[in-house]
Amino acid sequence: MEYNSEIKSAAKERVATVALKHLKQIDARTLTVFHRNQVFKDMKRDDPLECILPILKDPNHPDRVSVSGGPLFFHLGKGEKQGTRVLYVADLFFSEYVKLRTAALDYFEKMFEEFPPLLTAKTKDIIQKRAEHLKSDDEQNWRDSAVAIYDAIKNDWYCNYAAVKQCLERNFDKGVENFLTQVVRPTISSVDTVDVGIWATSEQKQLVESEIVKIARETRNIDNALNKYLVRFGHLPLTKSLSISRLLEEWQKQNSKIGNLWDTIWSWADRIDHPLPRYHACMFFNVHPGFIPKGRHQKLWQEITEIIHLPNDEEDDLCWTQSWRMLCELARHYCCHLESRLPWKDGERIASQALWLAVRVSMLFPSAKEEVKHLREITFLPELATSSRVWQITSPAIKPSELRFLTINIKSIWSLSLLAQLGDNFGALKPETIQKEDWERIEQALSGSIVGTFPPVPKEEAKVNYAFGDSLLKTGKQWVKYLKENKENKEMINAFIVAVEKLTKTEDFEKNLRKLPNVHQGDQLLIAHHFKNSVFTEEVPLDAIWNCLNDSLWREAAFRKSHPIVLVLVFDALNEIQTRYQEKWSYHLPHFYAVECENVIDNKERLQHLFAYTIRSSVCADSISAIQRLLLGKYKTEFLEEVEYWQKHLSQIQKWAPEWVKGRLRAVLATLHI
Repeated sequence: MEYNSEIKSAAKERVATVALKHLKQIDARTLTVFHRNQVFKDMKRDDPLECILPILKDPNHPDRVSVSGGPLFFHLGKGEKQGTRVLYVADLFFSEYVKLRTAALDYFEKMFEEFPPLLTAKTKDIIQKRAEHLKSDDEQNWRDSAVAIYDAIKNDWYCNYAAVKQCLERNFDKGVENFLTQVVRPTISSVDTVDVGIWATSEQKQLVESEIVKIARETRNIDNALNKYLVRFGHLPLTKSLSISRLLEEWQKQNSKIGNLWDTIWSWADRIDHPLPRYHACMFFNVHPGFIPKGRHQKLWQEITEIIHLPNDEEDDLCWTQSWRMLCELARHYCCHLESRLPWKDGERIASQALWLAVRVSMLFPSAKEEVKHLREITFLPELATSSRVWQITSPAIKPSELRFLTINIKSIWSLSLLAQLGDNFGALKPETIQKEDWERIEQALSGSIVGTFPPVPKEEAKVNYAFGDSLLKTGKQWVKYLKENKENKEMINAFIVAVEKLTKTEDFEKNLRKLPNVHQGDQLLIAHHFKNSVFTEEVPLDAIWNCLNDSLWREAAFRKSHPIVLVLVFDALNEIQTRYQEKWSYHLPHFYAVECENVIDNKERLQHLFAYTIRSSVCADSISAIQRLLLGKYKTEFLEEVEYWQKHLSQIQKWAPEWVKGRLRAVLATLHI
């Protein structure tokens, strides 16, 4: 039976009416799509032609409100709509009036040449290809183009970022909330053409060097040269041969000598309300201590302490601590968010992009301690909590990378990077000028970082791409030389150094791992850190690890006797191995955990850890047999509390997880409801 067009149209409208019943109004894009499909043809939208067109076309119009570039247009209202009004200019692409669509098109085309960019290259290309069709009188043509251009702008990370900046300037809180969500929780398509400068320093070292030289040669003003470096490479803690030290060395070759580099560099850093320029300033004076004026060494150590010190107790925060926290938390969030959506991709590329995004977003906000703390607590920490939970349960297989590992796993990649560089010219920095409180803060950070045993294997200088790649042990040895008052701390740090040197030099990986259950907690921590660092950053002897894991006596001792923190480090390393190598690791690991879980029924804390890793390993393996083993076994009633927790936890994660993860979670959730 054939139906005429009127019946088809009526049926479509009936379906659409039911689908949209919960909405108070239909947005312009949806209405345009309906019109394109011959639905709701008589429904029109109000076009503000008379009042908007002259203001939009004239940049000097008295009713135009001054604001930086972006997709939002602020203007003064008239009559009943007095006060500042805001318009999302892309909405005008759906106007029935060609003049209004053309004015909106002109508005976005003027954004093409802005720097920093307000639109990605992909969006510019779509606008250019569709521009003529958008100005057409043919309804099908202009509507198709309007939807394509609108969608590109709506999904453009640069454009959404610019919108957040506009809203902050005009104190438009509702707009900040809306656009910041798009910026902090981006789709992959919204960031895939964002130009982050350098994707992988390990592969592009010569390119970085040539671009640094190019900036130095082509830029006469030193502030401009520093700004260009900051925009292009500043988001990465590059090794000293790629740092601003190299930039300024090259700049001085091309230009006259600078009278007072100390004042020049700190004046530049002070003008930027962000902690990152201060890191680069400290890196420069660490490499070139001869430029530090007499009497200013204590000031430098205060700045170094601001970067290195990131305490657990926020009451001990310094001036820039909250800003550093925000930057590092954002980087961790973006890394988790992107990895969960890009399994099997390059870890260094993802981490580079995560750091770039984190720097850009953190630069939107002032550095005042209380404001940053409030912003972290209400916005960024909840986002990090969500992305890290999804990342943990997702366990995406990612190509190993030191940059990726540290971005996700340590408090501050910048703190570690600066600490690792201090050993070269330590004496010339006059550590005797460090104030007592700063000395204690640096020593605490240094001790914790040495225990972290990174890098797991010392590297030749030529192979170091990032500042954190240099061994911390050099800094530690220099530190204890000047540590005269507290002999106990000196002995402790020396003991750490000796233990780490022995651990990182030995080639007997299996021998070290077998020691794990039988040594005291300090050595357990060192072995576990070294194990995890090695797994995440380089190729490891899988057979040696399997030999330990397949030994029921070792496994039982390690899983039962190890300190809980050590257990987490070991589990994280094993999970990374399972994710990357699959096969026998995915077949057996979930059951290894399940077996040991049944063996620790009398230890609630240990049971929680082992049940959690049975769940995580099962999700990673896309298998439920290990979970069934626990829930259908003789101890099934002992797991009721854990089952209830994981039902709620996984249901919450499922709301935010990418589709491929949701598929894996369905089977696990169904099993937990047995």
